[in-house]
Amino acid sequence: MSSHERKVEGYKIRRRILTQAMGGKCSQCESTEELEFHHLYQREWVASKTSRWSRQRQYEEEFDNGLLTLLCADCNKRAGKPSSPAPQGEEVPF
Repeated sequence: MSSHERKVEGYKIRRRILTQAMGGKCSQCESTEELEFHHLYQREWVASKTSRWSRQRQYEEEFDNGLLTLLCADCNKRAGKPSSPAPQGEEVPF
């Protein structure tokens, strides 16, 4: 296995761990297929300009701060992009 393949596998493992920590199912319909991370508020970073590893770290941090939820692809598409920035200095309610 090449160095690149090991890195990709490591990323996939971290993503699976985070997905399981978030409940392993869509927070709307409870599907376990095609799960995606959904930002509850506008993010401050641009995914296309961020490396895979940096994105994963951002997802983990956002989950820890209550700014990320898990949705299936259909629910994520229906939810669309968040329109408001995250509140500053406040805990995000669930």
